[in-house]
Amino acid sequence: MLFLIRHSLLKTILPIMLTVLCLTVFSGRDAVCAQDRFDEYQVKSAFLYNLANFIYWPNESFENSQSPFVITVLGKNPFATFLEEITSGETVNGHPILVQYVASFEELGKTHILFVHRDSAKNIGSILVKQSELGVLTVSDFDQFPLEGGALALLMDRQRILLTLNLEVAERAGLRISSKLLRLAKIVKRQSS
Repeated sequence: MLFLIRHSLLKTILPIMLTVLCLTVFSGRDAVCAQDRFDEYQVKSAFLYNLANFIYWPNESFENSQSPFVITVLGKNPFATFLEEITSGETVNGHPILVQYVASFEELGKTHILFVHRDSAKNIGSILVKQSELGVLTVSDFDQFPLEGGALALLMDRQRILLTLNLEVAERAGLRISSKLLRLAKIVKRQSS
């Protein structure tokens, strides 16, 4: 069991640690790190996976104890294979993780985390209606997403991930956010229409 925990942590943390080490040791402008810079979506894959451990989904969001924990990417897939690699063989509270990709809202089935690529997030009206379904956390890399009714935005700024959370939207979906995640996120409210 200890090996599995260590393996899981190493698989998640090692790429980020290497990036920090490279940035620290090779801080010169022209320095090149052996690992080079990590792709934005490699880092966001790790964050998506780890988000699941800081959010509590209601039991009703699972059909049974063996039901998968589903992460769905809607629209363009910016993750390549990073998301599958980081979640392969992993579980969330005993539920095996399943990653799926859908091109359109009409293809969307049962999901727990819905990642909406910024290109699709600009027209999010129908997505947000569906999001109000119990137990769905909507996430995007569109900066206005939480202000327009989405739950969480994952944004990059100077090699750092910034989290912007619309807590009201998440709570309306029946989700409880860990205090650890709340301390990291900027909390916003939906803009009035």
